[in-house]
Amino acid sequence: MSNHFRNTASDEPLEPLQTPEEAPVASPKKKKKRWKKLVINGLAVLFGGALITLLAFAGKEQSAESCWKVEVEIEPIDGKFFIAQGDILALVNAKNDSVVGKKIKSIPIQKIHDRIAANPCVSAADVFTTVDGRVVVKIKQREPIARVFNADGSSFYIDKSGFMMPVTAGSAMKLPVFVGEINEPVIQQSLLEKKENASWARKSLLDDMYYLTLHINESEFAKALVDHIYVDGSRNLILIPRVGDHKIYLGNANQLEEKFKKLQTFYASALNTHDLNAFHSIHLEYRGQVVCERK
Repeated sequence: MSNHFRNTASDEPLEPLQTPEEAPVASPKKKKKRWKKLVINGLAVLFGGALITLLAFAGKEQSAESCWKVEVEIEPIDGKFFIAQGDILALVNAKNDSVVGKKIKSIPIQKIHDRIAANPCVSAADVFTTVDGRVVVKIKQREPIARVFNADGSSFYIDKSGFMMPVTAGSAMKLPVFVGEINEPVIQQSLLEKKENASWARKSLLDDMYYLTLHINESEFAKALVDHIYVDGSRNLILIPRVGDHKIYLGNANQLEEKFKKLQTFYASALNTHDLNAFHSIHLEYRGQVVCERK
């Protein structure tokens, strides 16, 4: 017999009431897990909303802020600076039009970046504004690997990426030095790009000087051997060693690894049988042999 009743005014027979099935009771562990999930989701929604509000507020505040300071950070190369902070500030404030006092939103950050990046001593530049009203400029300098002296006395650096850099006061470094009958103009492109022009490569010594410098820097033997490099009227690259009263003729910068191996083998042999000072010159430009001239 059912324990459920209902009242009715109808004479129709009553249908038996169905007893509802009891819903399963969740375990305490499942309840705890569900509440934890709800709390985490709620916090995520609150955090996302707060972050959006904060960013919107920061953007609004920054656009209304005026610049009160320009900060310049230059990364040194072996403690050296090839460009001064004053030079960078001059590029930031083009035509003596200072950015200090201007609204942050009106400062042409991209144009300032492009002017700075075009400087031959700059490898990379990062220019940005801050929420508190500063313009920040971070500079990575080009890294010179060789110094070239033209016959007219002018000089410049070649950097490790093949770009040419001016020599600035206080930036002298201990590098391979090229002297002699050199008359190379400063170019804006990297030598790695420029050498693809066969006509230019035939006329210029710059690519030979660049690849020879790379080899010297990568070889402990060559680095210890070479004092400087002389270029004669026939475009020969002539090594002047730190020790010994002789010259080493390389010719051009082709097959450098083979040429230095020949020289190293010759030195090992000659030091046991001859005095190197007895030689006037050592020629490595001939394939498969070393030709020496005695004094």
